[in-house]
Amino acid sequence: MRIACLQFDPKLGRVADNQARADELLRDLPKSDVLVLPEMAFTGYAFTGRDEILPYCEDPESGPTSSWARNTAKRLGSHVVCGFPERATGGLYNAMLIADPAGAIVHVYRKHFLYETDESWATEGPAFGKVTLPGIGRCGLGICMDLNPYRFTAPSGDFEFASSLFAPPLAPGERGRAERLAVDFVLLSNAWLRSPMDLGMSDAEHTAHLLQYWAYRLRPRSASR
Repeated sequence: MRIACLQFDPKLGRVADNQARADELLRDLPKSDVLVLPEMAFTGYAFTGRDEILPYCEDPESGPTSSWARNTAKRLGSHVVCGFPERATGGLYNAMLIADPAGAIVHVYRKHFLYETDESWATEGPAFGKVTLPGIGRCGLGICMDLNPYRFTAPSGDFEFASSLFAPPLAPGERGRAERLAVDFVLLSNAWLRSPMDLGMSDAEHTAHLLQYWAYRLRPRSASR
């Protein structure tokens, strides 16, 4: 299994320019099975409210992110996972779409735990996500803040997202492990933001700090107790 991650610095609201930059960075990408892009990859992330972001919210089947993801998936022969702001009947969502190698949108996940920036415009998604992708396997889905305690007020030991990756407990009398992972992979689209506490770090130190934190938040439940 080969998974590619494209992390770059999108400029707020410059969708076409950001897509052109992504194409440039992917020009020599070796063949991969999955390509993962950031949260709100082409619009940028830090919008101040609903009125500012509304012109950039899009339909997951026909918007500019969908078009780019479908074309890129066909060109690369891979699944493409990409964050975008979604406009839907039920409201606006910080969402993530998945295009398959045939160029079809096969799944849309809506961010379940909203960060304070999201709360100014987005509706909370109903639950953490899961999807089975042919040739890939069972995937857990999340977007950035989903890894954290709910609103940073829930107990840090709850590990809500990590716990969602397990199948329901076995019924009495069933054979097998009491805790069974319900996924083979976790696909996350994140915006790599620096908090005031991180500003003194180098890029390499900041990246290492984030990766260590994400690994900690993804610990199995049995290790979280």
